[in-house]
Amino acid sequence: MLAGLFTYMLAYHFTKHRAASFVAGFIYSFSPIHTIQAFGHLQFTNIEFIPLFLLLFVKMIEEKKHKYAVFAAVSFVLLTFMETSNRAS
Repeated sequence: MLAGLFTYMLAYHFTKHRAASFVAGFIYSFSPIHTIQAFGHLQFTNIEFIPLFLLLFVKMIEEKKHKYAVFAAVSFVLLTFMETSNRAS
């Protein structure tokens, strides 16, 4: 669900169109490749922090504020920890 929400936020940032952003979030979070991979490869199911990182990175570049750099770094660390925790198990 977070993958869809963060993708919606990223798409809305670029398009400013709610319906198109909703469709983008739905397609990203419920695409067949992510659903099928969930049965055998759990490391491919943690996709929620990718659009969040991209959104914060773009905002950091556009607005040149340090808070977006910090939030982007935190989201990148969360993404990294989610990937490595699934590989260990």
